[in-house]
Formats: sequence, C-alpha cells, structure tokens
Amino acid sequence: MNYMAPDAARRIMEVLPDGLYSASEAASYYGKSIHTLRKWRRDGFGPKAFRLGGSVKYQGADLVAFKEECRMA
Repeated sequence: MNYMAPDAARRIMEVLPDGLYSASEAASYYGKSIHTLRKWRRDGFGPKAFRLGGSVKYQGADLVAFKEECRMA
C-alpha cells in the first residue's frame, strides 16, 4: 500500500488548508490508500481534485471541507 509514515501525515495536517497536495499526501491525511482516492474520484465521491501537469492534486481547503462533510453529528 502507499501509506505515508505517521509523522509525515502529522506534518501534512499541520500545514492544511493552504497549498496543493499530491494523491499520496491526501490519502495519508485520510488514512486511506491512493487506490481508494482513485476509486472515489471515479465514482464522483471524495474531495475536489484536479490535474496539474498530469498529476492529480488536491487543495488543502478541499481536503478539510470533505472531512468535515463526512463527520457524523
């Protein structure tokens, strides 16, 4: 699987929501695999994503917004 080390994930969370993040960084933020994020994009689910130079990128604010949308009351 393509998980990041826990300390790398913590560093990502410290800098959100500003900046652009790779699929690997986004997957780590959610504790999911890159494959899961790819499936979410295919199914029209998940945070907003876009392609930049052939790579899938996520904006930090969109990662946080999607996480909040999924939070159960």
